[in-house]
Amino acid sequence: MQVSNVLSNLSHNTGGNRDWDIMTLHGGVPIDPQIAALGNAIRDSRTIDVVVATPGRLVDVLTYYDNDSEKAAKAALNRRLLDALDSRGKTDASLSLGQIEKLSLDRIDDDGRGSLPVLFAGLRHLVIDEADRLLGKAFEKEVNSCLDLLLATDKGYDNIDKIKTWIFSATFPKSIEPRVNNVFQRLGSSTPLRIFLSNSNRIVDTDVSSSLQKRLDKTRGATTLQEICSASTINHRAIQLEKSQRTLVLRKLLDENPEWDRVLVFVSTRYASEHVSLKLRRNGILSAELHGKLDQEARDRRLRAFSKGKIRVLLATDVASRGLDVVGLPAVVNYDLPRSTADFVHRTGRTG
Repeated sequence: MQVSNVLSNLSHNTGGNRDWDIMTLHGGVPIDPQIAALGNAIRDSRTIDVVVATPGRLVDVLTYYDNDSEKAAKAALNRRLLDALDSRGKTDASLSLGQIEKLSLDRIDDDGRGSLPVLFAGLRHLVIDEADRLLGKAFEKEVNSCLDLLLATDKGYDNIDKIKTWIFSATFPKSIEPRVNNVFQRLGSSTPLRIFLSNSNRIVDTDVSSSLQKRLDKTRGATTLQEICSASTINHRAIQLEKSQRTLVLRKLLDENPEWDRVLVFVSTRYASEHVSLKLRRNGILSAELHGKLDQEARDRRLRAFSKGKIRVLLATDVASRGLDVVGLPAVVNYDLPRSTADFVHRTGRTG
């Protein structure tokens, strides 16, 4: 959602004739409205400029009516009927003759739902953000399915050599480099340009096998490297204390630093986020929790309140350690230590 919002704001300032048409596909919400929006764009021959999607939901949407045109047509008709009823209001479930005629009940097409995979036909840029996570084992199946759809020659996709692929990650473990190289090769890019910050290789895998190291050395020979320097805008502070003292010390830090108008506090579990947040509220500190059990609407609502300063402290699990951008965030507190150095980098990167 955040990426879509940023792109939408950028499109207002590009000076073009129109704003970008951006579609957002993610889980946690019903799938049918997303399918309907894409199908309507195809039906109306409208150009979709950007699709921002999680891999799993993207595959689900594009294959939802795979080889089942009858199911797609019925779903389109149901959607037209529901939209017409919604327009009558909550207290009136009747339709006029004119409204029934507008439903085109005799029309058996699927409103573009059966043609969703053709969205990839005109693809020009493929961006994989948080690559260390998306190209890891956890998302391997979903990402492979996305690539299979992208490379499906039976769909008429003959533009694979025209696609520019961009891969971004704040941390880049050696263990995923063979996977990255494989993705580039599948997409027809054998000599990618790599741009990295001067201190971005601070994460080192000590358990890399000798065979993997040889493969890495070999592939690096076909890679153009460009190094740029990074700005040091984050100050780190470590406080040694007993586990039972953490909430008390957190309150003390908040009292001593009134300029911290918003503070992102990372904890390890949903229970901890709710428990600590409750303690802070009892002491007059505006706080809320953010964790994976919240639906997307609740997450967005709390993030908006936090960004606007209506909530001073946001207690979050690592669901907020990636992709979250709060402008001018003054402080991040690791109430519970992260599981890895990579997680530490992503957490602290929310500030600075």
